[in-house]
Amino acid sequence: MSIPLFDMDKHLKTHKLIIQSSIARVINSSSLVLGDEVLEFEKEFAAYLGIKHCIGVGNGTDALELALRGLGAGTETKIAIVGNAGGYSRIAVELIGAKPIYIKTDPLTSAMSIEFLEKTVAEQKIDILILTHLYGYVHPNINQIVKICRTNNIRLVEDCAQSHGAVVNGKKSGTFGDIGTFSFYPTKNLGSLGDGGAIVCNNEELSIQINSLRQYGWQEKYNVKNKYGRNSRLDEIQAAILRGFLPKLDLWNKSRLKVAKKYLQDIKNSKIILPRFNLDSYVGHLFPLFTTDFDGFKEHLIMNDINFGTHYPIADQFQPAWNPENEMNLDSVQKTAITIPISQYLDSSQVNKIIKIINEF
Repeated sequence: MSIPLFDMDKHLKTHKLIIQSSIARVINSSSLVLGDEVLEFEKEFAAYLGIKHCIGVGNGTDALELALRGLGAGTETKIAIVGNAGGYSRIAVELIGAKPIYIKTDPLTSAMSIEFLEKTVAEQKIDILILTHLYGYVHPNINQIVKICRTNNIRLVEDCAQSHGAVVNGKKSGTFGDIGTFSFYPTKNLGSLGDGGAIVCNNEELSIQINSLRQYGWQEKYNVKNKYGRNSRLDEIQAAILRGFLPKLDLWNKSRLKVAKKYLQDIKNSKIILPRFNLDSYVGHLFPLFTTDFDGFKEHLIMNDINFGTHYPIADQFQPAWNPENEMNLDSVQKTAITIPISQYLDSSQVNKIIKIINEF
């Protein structure tokens, strides 16, 4: 039997009662949009993170766009992003019509290069920086990045779509910058049963602005104050399910880390490059491997019934939709990660099989 990248069937069956009771609670309330479930989840998620405000929205990409709009981004705004994170930041930048500035990534960690960030900041003005915590790993130099942003009057947006619950020195991802954004796509460490997202911040005025933006730009019903408003509301049923799952998040993350530690300890193959993660700030959303024999390794996993993902095969700045010939060449080749199964549902026999198959490649 093949080993899934994430065992959604087991996830749903294991937590069937939580899911059913959450849905029943919404049905019994007869409140289906922006009711008590969203309100209570926003309070509970904010408390979990240790932050003042949480605003539930339709999905993680909406969260990024509305966060940028809440910070006042427009067509002349220069927004620094990385090019190895699936294009989501660039999509949000494009929706606003702002100007993307690509920052190189460290080939060893896949995280934004501090050296290149400092160089870019010294050479040109940056208004907003989107910091993506890729693979569930908080940037190892996040405190230094916060300092750079404050010194240079750069607003910092943390993209936490893969880092739910990750901690650095007692402080959770999403709480370091001016604003944090989350996705609750079903396979996330904290996932709903459909699309969902959230924006978090400590600034009350900013939270009021984003609350307006997510619902037509209303100041009050039918009174449009913000012309960039839209309809992007976290669904009541998804919020209810997230409330049921949130108390389990830390335990799930701990189980994922146990798998990651085993991989880092026991995968020993000169053809395979392991990630350079500090496990203290990693929550095991994805476990990336790199190899010079990309196609051969994929075929080896397929032949041995190991499911995998590929993240991310085309760098953002070379996507055909964005006229790659006009983009800045970062003089770096996009390394495509092969991500192997890592979740709270893997048992020891599955983990050992995965390690054995990889070591035999």
